[in-house]
This record gives sequence, C-alpha cells and structure tokens, in this order.
Amino acid sequence: ADVAPPTSAPSITASITASITASIDASKKMSIDDVAAFAIAHNPELVAARASLPVRDAEAMRAGLWPDPALSASIAQPVTTTTDTTGVVVGADWDIGAIVAKGSESEAALAAADAARLAVKYQEVVVANEARLQAVKVAFLKQERAVALAAHQADDDLLQDAERAHAAGDATLEDVSVKQASASEAEARAFE
Repeated sequence: ADVAPPTSAPSITASITASITASIDASKKMSIDDVAAFAIAHNPELVAARASLPVRDAEAMRAGLWPDPALSASIAQPVTTTTDTTGVVVGADWDIGAIVAKGSESEAALAAADAARLAVKYQEVVVANEARLQAVKVAFLKQERAVALAAHQADDDLLQDAERAHAAGDATLEDVSVKQASASEAEARAFE
C-alpha cells in the first residue's frame, strides 16, 4: 500500500474544483487560507493517503516486535522395553535470523512510515497552494469581469451619445461607426 507520488497540477485542480463545487456554501465568503484548508480536507487523493498512514504505523510497530518463541513438549513411552521408562522431550525454538534482522526491519518500517507521512504533507502543500492560486484567479477574474462590464456600459453610453449627436447632425457616420466598433469590442470582453 505505497503512497502514490504527487500528482500533476491538472489532476489536483480537477479534484479541488470537484470538491469545492460539491460542498461549498456560496453564500459565505472564504479567505484564501479557508479555501486551502477546505481543499486539503476534501481532496480525495489526500483523504485516501491519510487513511493509509495508520497502516504504515502498524507495520512499523509490528517490525519492532520480537519474534515469537516456539515451545514444544512431548512424552514418549517406548513400546519395546521391559522397563517402565517414559521419555520426555522439551524444546524451544527462536528464530535467530529474525532476531538479527529485527533492527534493520524496524528501521526500514519506521523510514517507510515517515516517508508516507512526508509524502502526504507534500501533497497537502501542493493542494493548498493550488487551491490558493485558483482562489486568487477567481478573485481577479471577478474584478476583471466587473471592469469589463463597466467598460461595456460606458462604451454603450458613448455609442448612444454618438447616435443622438449624429441624429442631431453634430456627429458624422464615421464617429458613430468608431463608437459602434468600440462598444462591440467591450461587449465581447465583458461576455467572453
């Protein structure tokens, strides 16, 4: 159950977008840090990676345990002798190889658990930064749209003024055409 390496930004962006749109309350404003925390908490890749951390910790704990000794005992009654003797056999078995390897296995399991934790932290940083970036982009896009709508309204007003001036004979058709082209460009920017 290895932790997957950090994924690419488009995949993370898709996960963030899906998570945020699925359960965000649009009536409440969120700070950039709130967006990052929300993305970290709801990113499906991070949820799965964090769920695997207790498994890594259990593997590290298991690797630190001493191997179980095996004890055996048996009683044997010989069939061919004339005396009443009973044979008793007692045995103990402890895997010396496992005892010798215990230190390195324990260190390797602890290192794997630490690596899994660090991979999750790295993914959290990537997801948080991507969420912050997307939140800032959304804020700037809203501002850009507001400016474009204001410019569109101003160009429409100028076009109407030019049309009235042309109707009164105070402006040429060329003046109206220039204002019409400007209004069309502003409309395209406002509604793209």
